[in-house]
Parts: sequence; C-alpha cells; structure tokens
Amino acid sequence: MSTISVALIDDNLELCQSLQQHLLLRLEFENIAIINDFQKIIQLLKNQVFDVLVISLFNNQFDTLEILKWLKISSLSPKPKIITYAAVVEEEFLSQTIEFGIDYFMLKPFEISILTQRIIEIAQGVFRTTCKQENNFQVLENAVEKMINNINIPNHFKGYLYLKDAIIFTIQEPKLVNQITQKLYPLIGLRHTATVCQIERSIRFAIETVWNKGDIEFLNNLFGYCVDGQKGKPTNASFIAKIADQIRLEIRKPC
Repeated sequence: MSTISVALIDDNLELCQSLQQHLLLRLEFENIAIINDFQKIIQLLKNQVFDVLVISLFNNQFDTLEILKWLKISSLSPKPKIITYAAVVEEEFLSQTIEFGIDYFMLKPFEISILTQRIIEIAQGVFRTTCKQENNFQVLENAVEKMINNINIPNHFKGYLYLKDAIIFTIQEPKLVNQITQKLYPLIGLRHTATVCQIERSIRFAIETVWNKGDIEFLNNLFGYCVDGQKGKPTNASFIAKIADQIRLEIRKPC
C-alpha cells in the first residue's frame, strides 16, 4: 500500500501539530510537514512532492489565495490535491478559491477523523460512500430528515425539501458543496422545477426562520464556529456542509 504525504499549511502551529500527531498514527501516512511561512511554503513545494495540501483559508502570516494562485500556474508535476478549511467563509470567496483548483473545503470546527478520511479519499482520487449509503438510500434519507426535524425547520417550507436534497447530494458527492450555485442548486432545480435563485432564497429563509425562532443554544452547539459572528447564522453552504459531515460521520460503518 502506497503511503500519503501531506503538508499542513497554517499559522496556527498548535492545530498543525495536533493534526500531524493524529495523522502519523495512521499507517496510510508517512511524511506530514508543517509549514507556516510563505517563502518556506514555495521552497518546500518546489523541492518535495506532496499528495495533499491542507491549507487554512485565513492566516495572519501569509495570503492563502496567493499560494493557491501560485499552485495553479506552477509547473509542479504531479500537482498536489488541495483541502482548505475555515470557520466562516462567504460563498463568493469560496467560489473564488474553487477557481484556483481546490478539491475540498471543510468547516471549522471539524472532526479530525472526518478530515483524515477526506485526505485519504482525495489522495486516492475518489470519494467513498458508506456501506449504508450504497445499500440503503432510505437509511440516509431518514438520517437527513431526522436532523432537519431536530433543527425544527417546518416540513411545509420549500426550503425544507431543498435542504434535504442538498444535504443528501453533498453526502453522496462532497465536492458539490464547493460548487453550490454552479452544480448543487441546479441539481436540486431539476428535481423540483425551481431556479437557482428560488432555491437559494428558500434555503436562506428556512435558516433565518430557525435562527429567529429556534433553540439558539442547540444551534450554536451544533454549528459552532461556522456561525457568522456578525450575522449570527451560517451561510447556506456552511449549513449544508456542516450537517452533511455530521451525518456522514454518524452513519459511517466499516464494510
């Protein structure tokens, strides 16, 4: 079995060291580098081959977008796969990073076990579904409905149906959350004969209704730092991604 080499790029050294220690406990990983200086990043990437780069979108010491731009135009061969993460990110900014070729985006706080699995899947060039997803779609649908009901989104809202489909699609194909307006909403639109704008507004209305009338303590505990500090609620993409990752973790069983 070939091992996976990873570069952790973040100015949060404590987080990087924690991730490094966890990954090195797994047999799938061999070289786990920590980089928190822009010039060192470029130099190391030129001299070493990494299968996956795990990069924080927001850093005090360097501009992540500059790194992504450099990677896109660089002559590195093979080019590493890229996973980015952040606590809060606007959908427009996330779309900009997608143009630079990122493979996956994760919300903080995240389970290290989920990140580990995602690194393995991306390094292997596949996103693996769980046995239950493969063998019993009803189990997945029930898990999503249960989660949405627990959040108290009224099931007569159009946003309820759109959110359910968005979460299911994202669990089945995690990359879709990085292309929410380009691919995810159009997929939902095909099922419900709705436009991208209608889907986006309906989901937004459902989320805002829950945050205005729901159990704020429960919501904050569930969504943690993906809640926008100024607006007090997650973006549509953040909401979908967080629930999808939570359910994916809960229903994952060994084959």
